[in-house]
Amino acid sequence: MKEKKLNKSKVLTFMQGTTSKKMFLFLVLFFAVCTVEVIAQTNGVSAINSVTEEIKKYFKPLTGLLYIVIGIIALFGIIQCVNKFQSGDPNATKVVAAWVFAVVFAILGVIYLQKMLNIS
Repeated sequence: MKEKKLNKSKVLTFMQGTTSKKMFLFLVLFFAVCTVEVIAQTNGVSAINSVTEEIKKYFKPLTGLLYIVIGIIALFGIIQCVNKFQSGDPNATKVVAAWVFAVVFAILGVIYLQKMLNIS
C-alpha cells in the first residue's frame, strides 16, 4: 500500500498566495483548536487531582495492611532460607540476598507511594 506524501510545493504555494481572508480564517481555526486543547487540559488536571484525593483517602488505612503482607512474605522467605541452609545448598546465600532485597524493595515501594501522594 503506497503512502501519500505531502506535496510541499502545494503547501508553499497556498501560503504564498494567501489573501487576508485566508490568513484570517487560518488564524481563527488555529486559535479555536488551541482553545479546545486548553479546555481539555484543564478538565484533565481537575480529574487527576480528584483521583489523587480519592487514592489518599484509601491509601492511609491500607498502608498497615501492606506492611502485614510484606511481613508474611518475609516470614515465608526466612523459612525457605533456613531450609536451604540446613540442606547444605551452595546457593543459599543467593536466596537470602534475593529475599532480603525483595522485602526491602516492597517496603521502599510503600514509602515511595506515601511520599508521592504527600501522605504523612
